[in-house]
Amino acid sequence: MGAMTIICFLLCGISVAKGERSFSGQEWTFLVAGCVVFLLYLFTKEPTVAAVLATIVDALGFGPTFTRGWRSPYKDSVTSFTLNSAKYVPSLFAMGAISIATCIYPVSLIVMNAAVAVLLVVRRRVVAEGAPA
Repeated sequence: MGAMTIICFLLCGISVAKGERSFSGQEWTFLVAGCVVFLLYLFTKEPTVAAVLATIVDALGFGPTFTRGWRSPYKDSVTSFTLNSAKYVPSLFAMGAISIATCIYPVSLIVMNAAVAVLLVVRRRVVAEGAPA
């Protein structure tokens, strides 16, 4: 097991121990969907199928983020979503093998994070102008 895997598991454990312990049904659904995608990859060894399914699950997982951004546009950081979008751009140029399996996930993260940042900016302007929600 790689060092990054161990670090991720440790961070997950600390987060659960010190942070939020109640999760919505929607969040459990995304966790199960992610595990199903992982198991599918383990059994099929099809990286393109796994990458596409993981990207779909992750994109659907942005749903609550868009909802919260619409309802409470000042709760999240525009800078954070903008930087999260931008940080995946260099990875596209650094790839040795360009394929759907290697590009779909980072491209989706660029698009989804940028979309949240735009939503937050637009909603903040609308709210600041006093327009009804």
